[in-house]
Amino acid sequence: TEKRLLRVEPGRIKVLYVDGYPRYEYRFLKNSLLRFSNVEAQCLLLDASPEFIQESTEGVPALTRFPYDANQPDKNQLLDYHVVIFGDVHPADLGADTDKILGQVKEFVEAGGGFLMQAGQRDAPREYAGTPIADILPVLLGDRETEWAAVDEGPFRPVLERPRDPNEVVTLHPDLD
Repeated sequence: TEKRLLRVEPGRIKVLYVDGYPRYEYRFLKNSLLRFSNVEAQCLLLDASPEFIQESTEGVPALTRFPYDANQPDKNQLLDYHVVIFGDVHPADLGADTDKILGQVKEFVEAGGGFLMQAGQRDAPREYAGTPIADILPVLLGDRETEWAAVDEGPFRPVLERPRDPNEVVTLHPDLD
């Protein structure tokens, strides 16, 4: 058994969760984040009406917009967070300064921040091709024509690379037989 060191930070993790519309994944993840005692979460649902009070951890102010100040474009407010999560968000829904905002997301990641993007039926990640964050996504973003022209090879079946010596992540029981 291999031993690994783990450093546990005593403070709370600050999370910004942005989603485009109230889909199941939004409700599930938002509720989970708000339940954890070691997480300070601020959620932003972009298609909500202006009267909707955005949800956040108790004692943490609710957001009214994406944390970006057009009057101070050089100040990256995302650096106040540890993790930024994008749900199924169209880049244009972030505001008028979409490229600057996405540039700040990339800067945030390059400074050591965590970034997660959930794929969605509407916009993510396809709409991020050619944007500043395309390089930090762990997928290759193709165009619709190429994707539709791909040949359907039937259902996907994962195969272990080393079935007799699998990685511990895919081992459900220590006895391989």
